Parts: sequence; C-alpha cells; structure tokens
Amino acid sequence: MVPSAGMAARSTGMWQRNENGELVQVTYPLQAPLTASAAGGFFHSGGAGLFGSVREFSKILRVLLNDGVVAETGQRILSADSISDMFANKLPDQPNFARQALPAVKPELVYETPELYPLCPADKPQGWGLGFMISPGITGRSDATGHWSGLSNAAELWVRVEQALYAALENVQIPTS
Repeated sequence: MVPSAGMAARSTGMWQRNENGELVQVTYPLQAPLTASAAGGFFHSGGAGLFGSVREFSKILRVLLNDGVVAETGQRILSADSISDMFANKLPDQPNFARQALPAVKPELVYETPELYPLCPADKPQGWGLGFMISPGITGRSDATGHWSGLSNAAELWVRVEQALYAALENVQIPTS
C-alpha cells in the first residue's frame, strides 16, 4: 500500500483527456502513500492502493490462471476451490447488478458510467465475485471473467484493448505443459 521510493519515482500517475481531447496529467487523489514520510497513519483501505509493476501484477494473474499455484515453484498459495469461488457470482439473484448508472462523484477525476460493463449481452447476468465484477461480454470474455475498472474507469479504452487482445489470442498457440 506504500510504494518504495524507487516505485514512486517510476509511477506514471493519472492521465485523462481534457475538453480539447488533449492528454493531461491529473493529480492523483491519494498522494500520501507516494511519499513514505507522509504515509504514516494513512488508512490502508482494501479498495485503493496496492502499488506495483505490471510484471508483479502479472504474477498475481498467473497464479489465478494456474488454479492458485505459482508456476515457477509449484507452490500452492490458494486452493483451487478458493479460485473457483473467487470467480463465481455471489449475487445470482441480482443479474442486472452492474446495469445501473453510476454518477461521477468527482467529475474532474471520473467519467459518469452508464453501467460498469456495457458490452455484457442483455441475456447474460452480471454480478460480483470475491473482489471484482463478474461480467461476460462480446469481446471474448468467458461467463466467469472478473474485472475492476478502478478510479479512472476509461470504459471505452478498456473495451478496445480487450477486443484487440482477444483477437490476437485467437492466433496464439498456447503450450499445454
């Protein structure tokens, strides 16, 4: 929750397009953890923080995709049942949970969101797993795909990235061992 000085120096910060379509850096609302001396006494909430590199985040994703086992060491850090439970909808009685508009509480930082994952087909339920949204979609997602958009919630961008990623994966041969 508090990055090292080296991590803070490599932070890219938050960027968004202004009214003219120009990409500008915006002040990150939770600056305190970026300075170790200011981080003392800072509230470490579960919904904000967790600084790390793309490489470190990829290691977490790899464990999730490998049923809780660290591929390099063979060490199990989560049970397969825990992984399955994480990606199971915990709100089956609310299939339209994410199909509600979310107003921009801080319009200078967050875009208004008509729904959390707009590309989920109407006949597919959306819900909540253990820590993230469960939203299938037309981009290539399975019915048990977990996601979270975070503060910047640039839905248009993540949809384009997803579409490109899944299109590229159709042409990739994945080794079985």
